[in-house]
Amino acid sequence: MESKPASEKSTAMLEQIAQQVFGYVGLRPGQQQVLEAVLGDRDTLAVMPTGSGKSAIYQIAALRIKGITLVISPLIALQQDQVDSILAQDTVKAAVLNSTLTKTEREAVFEQIESESLEFVFLAPEQFSNEETLERIKAIQPSLFVVDEAH
Repeated sequence: MESKPASEKSTAMLEQIAQQVFGYVGLRPGQQQVLEAVLGDRDTLAVMPTGSGKSAIYQIAALRIKGITLVISPLIALQQDQVDSILAQDTVKAAVLNSTLTKTEREAVFEQIESESLEFVFLAPEQFSNEETLERIKAIQPSLFVVDEAH
């Protein structure tokens, strides 16, 4: 029996994550190349049209990279939509860290981050002007840093 080349194995594994974890039919054109770049530990810029599956790229990659993924997104409504979508899959945990949270809610998110119970944390860019947020984010050393919907 002939074994598959590494790239075919990688593609099959990524397709499996897309299908089993996120319910996608498969990878779309361009996603495989971007995923391979991210998983190859290369800084990656993917400029793709709306609806092409940019969010799926970082979501799939995050499940292959140990540690927390920070997603910077300027729109609070989009942050919440992404979190709701991830939580609906009931496989990994995600949370927002933005100006809509009370001090108690912010602290609860930080506790989840520090206990490594979250896979994804969605933040608005202005959170990086908050010294406490910046220090606590530095301390956790995120494994993947994503800018989604750069405007």
